[in-house]
Amino acid sequence: MRDEKENKVIYRHVSLKGTSYEIGRKEAEIMKEQFPEGIDFWFKGNEMIHPASIKSIREVMELINQYSPNMNEEIRGFAEYFNRTAEEVIYYSFSHVGKGNCGHFTVLSNADEEHIYAGRSYEWDADEDKLLLTIKAEGSYSHMGFSLLFFGRYDGMNEKGLCVTMSNAAPCIMSEEEGLRFWLVIRIILDTCKDISEAIHLLKIIPLASYCNLILTDRNNEAALVEINNSVKTIKRISKASEKKYLCSTNHYILPQMQHLVKNRMQQSVDRYKAIVTTLETAAVEKNSLKKLLSTHMPKGLACHHYSEGLGTMWAVLYDLTSLEAEICFGSPVVNEWYTFGLNTKEGIYEYTAVLPDEEADPDIWQRI
Repeated sequence: MRDEKENKVIYRHVSLKGTSYEIGRKEAEIMKEQFPEGIDFWFKGNEMIHPASIKSIREVMELINQYSPNMNEEIRGFAEYFNRTAEEVIYYSFSHVGKGNCGHFTVLSNADEEHIYAGRSYEWDADEDKLLLTIKAEGSYSHMGFSLLFFGRYDGMNEKGLCVTMSNAAPCIMSEEEGLRFWLVIRIILDTCKDISEAIHLLKIIPLASYCNLILTDRNNEAALVEINNSVKTIKRISKASEKKYLCSTNHYILPQMQHLVKNRMQQSVDRYKAIVTTLETAAVEKNSLKKLLSTHMPKGLACHHYSEGLGTMWAVLYDLTSLEAEICFGSPVVNEWYTFGLNTKEGIYEYTAVLPDEEADPDIWQRI
């Protein structure tokens, strides 16, 4: 929902609990009540997302069944609310490929700061999903995270203190290799993994069709950067014994083993990466300095207001894995306020208004380097 004059938008935080099937039906009810005009899309797609073949859909359903069968139950509940079959839900077609802009970081605890943080700034255009979900499904770990078509996740933290954040590693390029998209894999990690060791094991065996960088952080004071180019996955792990207790990433690969795979590295990605490193190397690393990084305009920080050009801050979040809380700003923190969320939010739908001030970008930030 958007007010063009004032650039005001509505974000929603939806908290649900029950069996996965029950949660799926509740999501369908929310769709019917809040977004009735979008129901046809969920089963027919649009000019960009087309229903896949039934063979391909059943292949992805079987893959999900191997790693997180509760997700199939959730989607079945959603479909049957509308008297449709699970195979008809467009999410399956969108999340799997058949044959044929963001910044984030993690900081482990040290002598001065006992908390473990994972920060995330997500940039895209103003038409992106504006939905934060807290899900407590029987048989899966409870988690909170930002939604991609209800069932997928852009990022999140679960009840075990495992956090996943991501950034696109090849902007404007979509993989066509066989495998699952990142948003489905992040959801499976949050549902089923208790620490980064389990998450890394999953990432090594699950088929992926994505160019992305994932940062995994857990309450055991361990973290990992996983740079993914479809089946090529390079991992850098750190722990409380590491000399540098942080990892960070923007929209390009940084690990030496991945440099031959770099595509579409832009000036704005390099600038944001430098801003993160500068803060984590020179500032006193604690909550306020990390929020300041998220709340400062690029190139000195991560906040961007170029929504019409696909580089506007849709949300900023600082996950605290020690307290299992998240401080979240809907929209850019330069102009919007922060809220604190835990995993025990009462069931319901909560609305927040944010301002998205569109600004023209300096053309130099799109330079390929």
